[in-house]
Amino acid sequence: MDTDKKEARKLQWKYSQWLLYFILAFLASAVAIACVLQPGTLRKYIAGADTAALLLQGYADWYKLLEKTFLLAAVLSAVFGLTALIFYIATFNSPKYKACKMRFKKRGIPVTELGLVIFLGLFCCFVLSAIAADINPREKYQLYLEDIAAIEERDLLSEDVYLNDKYTSAGLANHGENYPTPLTAYRVLPVSPSDEVPFSWYSVYVVAGSSEFTPNTQHFYNENQSTEWNAENAAIYRVTYTPNCHLVTSVVEYLRDGIN
Repeated sequence: MDTDKKEARKLQWKYSQWLLYFILAFLASAVAIACVLQPGTLRKYIAGADTAALLLQGYADWYKLLEKTFLLAAVLSAVFGLTALIFYIATFNSPKYKACKMRFKKRGIPVTELGLVIFLGLFCCFVLSAIAADINPREKYQLYLEDIAAIEERDLLSEDVYLNDKYTSAGLANHGENYPTPLTAYRVLPVSPSDEVPFSWYSVYVVAGSSEFTPNTQHFYNENQSTEWNAENAAIYRVTYTPNCHLVTSVVEYLRDGIN
């Protein structure tokens, strides 16, 4: 019986080791994801980006790193979780450990630890899936690459618009507080040929601090005035921007009589 007790403790320790590896793998994955998600990490990727193309490339590289980190976390958790499960099945069904198996059954040890592995495994999958689904780095990475290609191939959208005076700082990633806001979001309204303005407002984004664009602050579109008044007094801009993120690559103000 003493031998059985000794073997049982030895077996339990071996199994507990794999369980510990699994927990450590999950914790390491969580730390890695948390580090990549830090606003400071993103700032390093977009530092010095003063054009739409460079900014998109910085964001794309950051989301690519995030995607790889999620993949590594999933692989580590799966490998150590499955290893712990396989170790349990192979060991406790071996005739060599029959006496240990009986002893463990009486104490409920294998059932408890197996249940813990399954619970932790499902919990890890749920957490990783929830975070990945919320951030969706693969989709964002593809969107930014498409916009970069559109800039390179000059396959951009262009429209004549009015500008609203309600513009704010913005960024392409907002997964918490303190994320960088290297863009200025302008609300724009397309100009209809008849000046009846039947369209809806939408946002375009200009790289903050861009020397290529300074809005005419005296001639924003005034929603408190009539369509006719704005047709005569509001400045019109030709904006060219990317199809997915609406990052502006050029803005040209149309000068009309009476507006300067």
